[in-house]
Amino acid sequence: VERQAGIRDHLAGEKMIQGFLTAYLAATSYFLFHSERELGGGYADIWLEPNAAGHPEAPHGYLLELKWLKPSASDAQVAVLAQEAAAQLRRYLGDDSLRQRRPHVRYMGLALVYHGWQLAHAEAVDNDQ
Repeated sequence: VERQAGIRDHLAGEKMIQGFLTAYLAATSYFLFHSERELGGGYADIWLEPNAAGHPEAPHGYLLELKWLKPSASDAQVAVLAQEAAAQLRRYLGDDSLRQRRPHVRYMGLALVYHGWQLAHAEAVDNDQ
């Protein structure tokens, strides 16, 4: 992201990161890509739903929650947003519509916190936590 982003891209922050991830993750046939889908009383930034038509055996799906901080932010602020992202993912993972739509799929969350264009925190979040 850092090599491709310009100085004005800092104005978009999280949406810039989400756009990059959208371009990369939506290119696969293994998942149906959903952006800002309502789940668990909020909106999951990215939902990767297994593509049942092309890959009916796919056992896993993923929810990604992105957070972005200005480069001048502190490590303590990174930690706060990491906890917030994990809490949001637990709510989203508990949404009954995920199980109703694809009962055999096990979903995993991924909390990503960017400090400027650097990935400062990545955490897998399980719905059993």
